[in-house]
Amino acid sequence: MKVQHRINNVTFALILAVTLIIDGLGFLLALTVVGSIIGIFMGVLAGIILWVIFMAHGVKYSGTAGLKKIAATFGTMVLEMIPMINALPMVTVGAVIVVLQSRTEDREEAKKKEAERKKQLKLQRIQVARQRALAKRAANDNAAIKQQEAA
Repeated sequence: MKVQHRINNVTFALILAVTLIIDGLGFLLALTVVGSIIGIFMGVLAGIILWVIFMAHGVKYSGTAGLKKIAATFGTMVLEMIPMINALPMVTVGAVIVVLQSRTEDREEAKKKEAERKKQLKLQRIQVARQRALAKRAANDNAAIKQQEAA
């Protein structure tokens, strides 16, 4: 069963590369006080941009699974606001969590669709078998009636 992910491998690699660059710059900026303040804004801006990218790719932030993604996104944004903690690669971690959660949802959705498809196929087979049985019974009944008429 092939699963179609909302965020494909190429997009994931690009997101990962950009977030690693942002986190690298955040690390360098965290070495100075002014840079730390700039890093805070850069981390928040990165979180907002990633949120827009994820929304554009159909990642939903609703439901119980959405709460995990919201917690990852805003949790990393909050951690990026804390001086010296913003030197850690939190934007990358948050993006990876959101992508992995999205892919888990995609697999679960694909399993549901496959189960529904199998159920529909089974119902179709039952219906065809019933139609064949009814046709066979009708043919036998017709043959019996013709035998009685001939006798």
